[in-house]
Amino acid sequence: QNDALLGQLVSKLSQYRAIEWRLLAETGLKTSEMLERLHALEAFKTDVVITSLGVNDITGGTRLKHWLEQQRELKLLLQDKFQARHIFLSSVPPMHEFPALPQPLRWFLGRRSRAMNSALNEQAALDEALAFVSVQFPMQKEFFASDGFHPSAQAYRLWSEALLEHFKERCLLPQR
Repeated sequence: QNDALLGQLVSKLSQYRAIEWRLLAETGLKTSEMLERLHALEAFKTDVVITSLGVNDITGGTRLKHWLEQQRELKLLLQDKFQARHIFLSSVPPMHEFPALPQPLRWFLGRRSRAMNSALNEQAALDEALAFVSVQFPMQKEFFASDGFHPSAQAYRLWSEALLEHFKERCLLPQR
């Protein structure tokens, strides 16, 4: 995990303050499955939640309308059960540029990821508790793991830096 998103973000945040964190993740989870896990989890209080959901919904055929309903349910659950004050919604990556995906599948999945990002960004703009975090990294080989599908440590570094900027924008970190 040190090279993945959470490890790199924790390293950056701990330069500002002591933090407690939890990771709830599993390869292949769709938003509906994450909701099930959160409903089953014992409640605890948290200030910030970072989500990274959507790729498995796209590859699993979840319809945009259903996914957005699940995103709304997720937000309410995070606020009500876990008292989350800030929810950072990571964008779905640009699947139309994934080297592991053949055409025309790459084009099709990319089209769906752009639609999800547009809708997620609109949701975030309507709610001050939400922040849409655009995950941008060059679509070059070194920014992908060897499978050509998952991010590399370099991509996670850029993603963690984007999240850190959102922490600063929300004044969640002390000024240096």
